[in-house]
Amino acid sequence: LKGFGVASLIEKVIQDRDVFVFGEFLSLPNVQALKGTEYEPYLELLILFAYGNNCLDSNESSTGDNERMLVLNGLNETMKHKLKMLSLLDIVKSKRIVPYSVLMQHLGINKVRELEDLIIECVYSGLLSAKMDQKNRILKVQKVASRDVKMEEIGRMIDVLELSQKGSTEALSELKRGVELAEAMLMLEKENQRRVSCKIKAKQMQSVSASDKGKFSHQPETLELGGEDNISASKRRFGDAS
Repeated sequence: LKGFGVASLIEKVIQDRDVFVFGEFLSLPNVQALKGTEYEPYLELLILFAYGNNCLDSNESSTGDNERMLVLNGLNETMKHKLKMLSLLDIVKSKRIVPYSVLMQHLGINKVRELEDLIIECVYSGLLSAKMDQKNRILKVQKVASRDVKMEEIGRMIDVLELSQKGSTEALSELKRGVELAEAMLMLEKENQRRVSCKIKAKQMQSVSASDKGKFSHQPETLELGGEDNISASKRRFGDAS
């Protein structure tokens, strides 16, 4: 496909209800070949759906805003709705709790019901895992699907991941040191308990030994009978008694 055929395919892809990632399609040579031709606006449209949104950045110049509005005004309703879904992901991707008012302001939505329908559609499309707090009008975000990443942003992402890995490694090392210290302290405590237990048992044995010695030293004297003299004496006593 070339020219008009590629442009028509771009329109179909953008409006497909099940397609939300466009980077691989965007990188195709036939798609990139639209640059500098009369069909370049279709290429720009695909780039918008791959990396952009319909949220106006307060840091952009008024010229940039005007150009964005011209592009957005050229979209049909199906395209606008899909871009709102993608824009919702951009708004909540780094947040856990988002007020309805923030979402409505950035998405250009005036009715709460319309916002909630959009959120529900994102959830059922697998783009978002979240819970709506209708009473407090806040969205509690759990997980957000990733969007396409520009090539120039990959280097920055690698730096962030490497920094995160370094921090995780340092935290793991610190955790291991903490575990080793805790184990050493536990062993020391057990050894102290063993020594105290041995001392207590030794004192108990000493106390029992001293008590036994005291019992034997206070035994009453007993008369030992034995030998002929004692037997004769016994007989005499019995004889006298009779």
